[in-house]
Amino acid sequence: SSNANVSNNYMGDCVTSITLVDISEQMLLQAQSKITFLQNKEVIPKHIPIKIIQADATTQLTQLFGENKFDTVVDTFSLCVMGNDGARKCLGQLASVVKERKDRGQILLIENTRAENPALGLYQDVTAHVAADMGGKGCLYNQ
Repeated sequence: SSNANVSNNYMGDCVTSITLVDISEQMLLQAQSKITFLQNKEVIPKHIPIKIIQADATTQLTQLFGENKFDTVVDTFSLCVMGNDGARKCLGQLASVVKERKDRGQILLIENTRAENPALGLYQDVTAHVAADMGGKGCLYNQ
């Protein structure tokens, strides 16, 4: 499909390697399955090396990779499950392993946030703990 060609061309030109890190072995197994699927669909080119590493992003990234090693670091929907202290530690680890801004290093975060709409924000405040306990994996989506 044309979408596969666009993704393949973008990744082939811009991405030289992918490193995935998660503390959960189950999440890494799911990631491996999705990677295989996307490679078979030619969305991720098979020539791009992919490392899958089980580690704690709040304490182990600098130790594992060293400082200023990655052009881009992406974190998606994990800070909300770490609590404030864990999120601060994780952000410190991310900042340590990404290249400096002058070298075009960047950190991309996709996270939940409290809505600016007062009614929706109130709804989030009332339901966040219940949702986190009932399958939200501990994520408080109103932070």
